[in-house]
Amino acid sequence: MAPSANDAPQISAWAQALVESVGARQPFSAPWDDLSLSDGYRVQDEVRRLLEPERGPLAGYKVAITAKPLQDLLGIDHPLGGQVHAGQLRPSGVRLAASAFVGLALECEVTIRVGRDLPPASVPYTRESIVPFVGELIVSFEVLDAREAAIAAMGASGLVADRCACEGAVLGTATSDFAGLDLAGLGGFACELEWNGEVVDRGVTGNAMGHPFEGLAWVANHVIARGGQLRAGDVVLTGSAFAPRPASAGDRATYRIDGLGEVSVTVTA
Repeated sequence: MAPSANDAPQISAWAQALVESVGARQPFSAPWDDLSLSDGYRVQDEVRRLLEPERGPLAGYKVAITAKPLQDLLGIDHPLGGQVHAGQLRPSGVRLAASAFVGLALECEVTIRVGRDLPPASVPYTRESIVPFVGELIVSFEVLDAREAAIAAMGASGLVADRCACEGAVLGTATSDFAGLDLAGLGGFACELEWNGEVVDRGVTGNAMGHPFEGLAWVANHVIARGGQLRAGDVVLTGSAFAPRPASAGDRATYRIDGLGEVSVTVTA
């Protein structure tokens, strides 16, 4: 049975079990028999709180499961949301140790830094109405650790409770001058992923929800629905242009977006 809405001790116990397994770099194993999606988010909040002494305070959010086939697999009709710690925002060129993760993977993102506080709105934010709150666009890698767990086996609630596999981001070129950019297409190949000196993926930033601002609007509405608010300086990872790519020691990756710039990372043992 899933816990009742006021069963805080059970939520805390499950969160503690997840934090201990993360610290021990163990594969994901659900400490519950059943978990609702709403309680999955409660566990996520508690996991974040428990990890803050090591990883820093809340710095932003991510949108996950933007592809319809994955949503169908999980039996949902919407994305899922995760949270990002300040201590896990890394500069371009960083060296990530594969040994610090159960199963390191990278996703190619447009991260948005919020320019000013978003007030709760009488109607949901949209791609168009969110634009005045965009501060910067940042070419980024999201750092993932799926902890050897199959998405279908975790379920939507388990994925949410385990932070949607988010281990922060690597932040590259940032710009506040984006008014003339067509972020859904950008013309030509628009964006590309170079892996160990070879271009392995080309596409458009709009592969994630059609446009990065769609992801930002979804996160804004999601946070408001849960009683929160996006604040100036928050970062939002808006979804990947390509499927996650597993990374191991010796890998070198660079993600480029036409008109925006690039981000790079090296993986060590």
